[in-house]
Amino acid sequence: MIKYFKEVILVAIEKEEDMHIPLKKYFEDLGYEIQSEVKDCDFVAQKNDELILIELKMKFCLKLIYQAMERQKISEDVYIAIPMPKGGSFKKAWHQMSNLIRSLSIGLITVNNKGEVKIHSYPEEYNRRKNYNKKKIFLKELNSRQTNINKAGKKGKVMTVYREQSIIVAYALFENGEMKRKKLIEHLNFQKAGDILYQNHYDWFFRVSKGIYDLTETGKEAILKYEFAQELYENWMNKKTDF
Repeated sequence: MIKYFKEVILVAIEKEEDMHIPLKKYFEDLGYEIQSEVKDCDFVAQKNDELILIELKMKFCLKLIYQAMERQKISEDVYIAIPMPKGGSFKKAWHQMSNLIRSLSIGLITVNNKGEVKIHSYPEEYNRRKNYNKKKIFLKELNSRQTNINKAGKKGKVMTVYREQSIIVAYALFENGEMKRKKLIEHLNFQKAGDILYQNHYDWFFRVSKGIYDLTETGKEAILKYEFAQELYENWMNKKTDF
């Protein structure tokens, strides 16, 4: 059980992603590794076998409760995080909210405009049946990531393992020029590279001729956009680890 409270960093909480930096600093100080936007979960803190999942919202709502309950299929340590409301924890609405989430075995965290992170309640023992297949998929996404650029609560595109893999494939073409599909797979030691070329989910690749692929202009722009693309590719070539 986490019992910790400290001032983290001055920040104005105007949108969900503004809570990311204080929460990240808070849990990193406790020795957790942080990832965000993993399989629709806003914020993940992992240490050894401990897996903490946190859903962020600007205010309490039923959608937040539904999301937290869905995360309980993966881990028993689920929290919701909101900005500290005006009036603090003295209003009747606060006590009603606290009682509701406590009865559902969900923890409550607040972040205020001074950057203070406070845990008001902790998940109690959770006995609902787990979805182990869903947890396996979640952990595969979490543990396979090589970058950490997502911000919890940020809207729009997020960095996923699939996008990371696509960047690696794209950079291989960027670095070496057009390549045969089979040679690219061998070069990266990555069988899934062929599927990424074929699916072409981001319109980064085009078939020059039978079995030969190169980058589209969109693909070249993407490589230049992702400043870490070269490092991601070089790390892959050093490890050549197939997911």
